Formats: sequence, structure tokens, C-alpha cells
Amino acid sequence: AGTVILGNATTNSTYSGGTTVNGGTLKAGSSFQPFGTGAVTETSSGGVVINLNGQTITNALTLYGDGISSTGALINGNSGATGSVSGDITLGSAVTINATNGITSTGRVTGAFGLTEIGSGTLTLGNATTNSTYSGGTTVNGGTLKAGSSFQPFGTGAVTEITTGEVVIDLNGKTISNALTLYSAATPTVYALTSGVTGGIQQTGTVTLGSNVLLGLTTGKTMTINGVIADTNAYTLTVNKIGDTGTVIFGGANTYTGATTVNAGTLQVSGSGTVGNTSSLLTLSSATLDLRNGLTIGS
Repeated sequence: AGTVILGNATTNSTYSGGTTVNGGTLKAGSSFQPFGTGAVTETSSGGVVINLNGQTITNALTLYGDGISSTGALINGNSGATGSVSGDITLGSAVTINATNGITSTGRVTGAFGLTEIGSGTLTLGNATTNSTYSGGTTVNGGTLKAGSSFQPFGTGAVTEITTGEVVIDLNGKTISNALTLYSAATPTVYALTSGVTGGIQQTGTVTLGSNVLLGLTTGKTMTINGVIADTNAYTLTVNKIGDTGTVIFGGANTYTGATTVNAGTLQVSGSGTVGNTSSLLTLSSATLDLRNGLTIGS
């Protein structure tokens, strides 16, 4: 259960036969191909860890399970730098990634299993040219899940936040087509759904409110939700924190039954978009309602 650290400080390692992690932790000691040029594969029984240690690796990875003591099959143990993987990641089973200190994956993620994010950092997923195809869904149990591209960065399954809230899905100016289930804490401090870069789009898939939910974005940014917003109870949807004057655009025929409160900025309703159910209460507080196709409150 020990740790093997590989990597020269100035020169690439060139071994080509791949690396198998059958126990303990494999840790990157540099960004000079520390694991050679071949694939890195964890044992199928799980219980092992690949630690990026703030380095950049180019290997393809095959991950299994949730690591040692459920702390993640892939981690970044360096608090001073984001760990990066440019090779494809294959999910050999349901996999947990601990994004504390930040992890960026620019390869594809594939496999017939789900991915769970834990930790307080940001997990950025998405290849610049090719869709990720993992199909088991994504669970955000900690930190921020960030879209790194518009090529199915979160695979084809639904994305579900932890029921206690205080986690973030950041569209980051990209387009996704996943169904989402959102939760916020009773007194939220973060947006359950946002776009840190203007222009983020949730294109298709139902957006389900699992609790009262706060979504929005900072001044000067826009975010579009074209999927139908629904709920499992009469939950309140709050747009923007006080002082955040971003623009949220509703493009779907929404069916959620709770109230809508816009604390600041703009709620734009365009195309066939609606604001909740016909009996929903709409409250504007130092905010703007921008109607692009007449006033429709309800489905």
C-alpha cells in the first residue's frame, strides 16, 4: 500500500510497455512523461490510486473504483498546481475522482459506467474535438464540475448534484445536452448551475429542481437553459445573487410549480420559453424580465 514516484525533472521517460497499478499509489514526480508512453491501468479490483501531483501526463488511463479508503481512484495531491491528463480515460467500473486541488482532463472519457466527483476543487472534463461517450452518468458530490468543451464533456448520462447542495455545475461558455438534477443548500453560497465564461448553454435534457435552487452568473455573462425545467415538489427557483447582474435565458416550456425569484440582473424568456407553471409566483427585485415572445407564465 505504499507509493511509487516516477519522473525525471528534465527528461522524458520513454518506456513503452505501459504501467499497471496493482497496489498502493502511483505518483507523478514530474511532467516529463513520468509514466512512459504506454497506458496506465489500475487493477480491476480497485483500491489503488493514481496521483497526478500537480503534473501533466499524456498517458491513457483505465480507472477502477474509488481508490484507497474511498478517497478517489484519480487524485491530485499537490495543493499548488492543477493536475492534468491529456490521454483518454476509460472507466472500467464506477469510478470516483477526487478533484481537491483541481484536475483537468482534455482527453475523451469512455466506458459504460458512471463517474463521481468528490473533493473541494474543480474537475474539468472535455476533449476539444471528440465526444466523451461514458454512459453511466455523473454525480457531483463535491466541488465544481466544469465543461472543458462542447463535445459531450459529461458523457451521455444525467448529471446529478448531491442532495445537500453547495456544489456547482459550470457550463464555462460551452454547450451540454445532459439532463441535470440540481440542489442548493437552505442558505446557498454558490450557484448550483452557472457559466463562468459567457455563453454557456444547456441545450437538451430536463433540468430537475430537487430542492429550492439558486442558479445564475456574475455581471456581464449570459447562460441559456433550453431544456425543460421541472421539479419534484413546489420548489423555488432563484435567479442570481443580489448584485450579480448576469442574464439567464429560459428557452424551454418549463413545468416547475414553485415560485421564481430574480434577485438581480435579467431573466430573459425567449422562443417557446416559459416561467414555471401557470400558478407560479414571479418576483423581481432590482431585476429585469426580458420577454422576447410575449408574456407566458406557465406551460
